[in-house]
Amino acid sequence: MGVAVGLYSGVMPGFTQKATALVLALMLRVNLPAAMVVSLYSNPLTVLPLYYLAYCYGRWLLGSDAGATMTAPPGLLALGPAAWARQTLGWLMELGWPLLVGMPALGVTLGAAGYLATRVLWRWAVVSAWKNRKAKCGSH
Repeated sequence: MGVAVGLYSGVMPGFTQKATALVLALMLRVNLPAAMVVSLYSNPLTVLPLYYLAYCYGRWLLGSDAGATMTAPPGLLALGPAAWARQTLGWLMELGWPLLVGMPALGVTLGAAGYLATRVLWRWAVVSAWKNRKAKCGSH
């Protein structure tokens, strides 16, 4: 569950990721370090692709026109850091409902997939360890 909480939290806006992971991990009584570490998949290099995916997912969930596209984000090199941050915030606010619906929906989807993958991998590791131990001991 710590992996699921971390994957969900990683989709939240940057300054709230760790707080979301902390609060959810404590509320759900899951592995806090796992939740905090897993939320790091979202970083300055992955945030725009994640937000674009969340936007498209939100558009799909809301049944919006599939032909419409998301406008390009402001370019950092053409602007100074302060102007880029201001324009990026405005760009994100213009995205509206599809992003607002898509971010938590993507987080839930990633969290569920991460939970299932972790359960399967953990089960495989435990069964493999049992088989190896049984083979070493020569037991039938």
